[in-house]
Amino acid sequence: MDPEKQSDCAVYKTVIESELQPTKDSVVLSSAVDPRLEFPVYTRYTVVAGCFVIQGLVCGLLNSWGVQQQYLVANVYDGELSKKKTLSYISTLMFFGVYFWAMLAGWLAEVWSYRKLCFVGIVIMALGQLLASFCKEPWQLCITEGAIFGFGTGMLFGPSSTAPARWFTKRRGLATGIAVTGAGVGGLVIAPLTESLIHSVGVEWSLRISAIYVMALGSLACFFMRVPFQDKTRTLKNFDWHAFGDMRFATNA
Repeated sequence: MDPEKQSDCAVYKTVIESELQPTKDSVVLSSAVDPRLEFPVYTRYTVVAGCFVIQGLVCGLLNSWGVQQQYLVANVYDGELSKKKTLSYISTLMFFGVYFWAMLAGWLAEVWSYRKLCFVGIVIMALGQLLASFCKEPWQLCITEGAIFGFGTGMLFGPSSTAPARWFTKRRGLATGIAVTGAGVGGLVIAPLTESLIHSVGVEWSLRISAIYVMALGSLACFFMRVPFQDKTRTLKNFDWHAFGDMRFATNA
């Protein structure tokens, strides 16, 4: 081996051994000493597939709220202006949950477990949908389908967006791109499905059915969620707050 390459491998191995701690649901790979080598095909592509499904469930259900809202405005709360206004807050709470809780989710996934965190997120998502099916007032939907469901999606969106990149040294962008494509596919599939269910079985049962398939498909996807190494040393104490001193970074963040 070229002396320069051998030196690079030695340095990388030292970093892995000193900073990154393998976890129970992580795979310890001997090839990790050389960042130029690809990881096993069967593992990395199942991770991408799992993230694709999770992205589809998260974004598909977020986008399908518009279908449900349209039906509620036209058929359930017709003529009740205050309740129609309250319904408009639900999508705000959903998307707030996705991005606000994602800040916590990234740290939790790293110091705890990608798989376990995603499973918790799936359970909370399904719970939000299930509880919403028993709601009669818009303010109740704000709590269940807005806040609770939004919290669950926040636990899922970040980890499912970043996990694929951990398994690739080449075609990393392609792997991440395939995973997040699930967001668009989920919208194309779940929104029409939601509309069909609402017109055939009603809003309540459409929510209960969505809770069932979220739990089933999401649990299966979580089984494949893992990363090769996790940095258990990350805490709020060693968080690099100085990055926010860079105006360009702070503005984008």
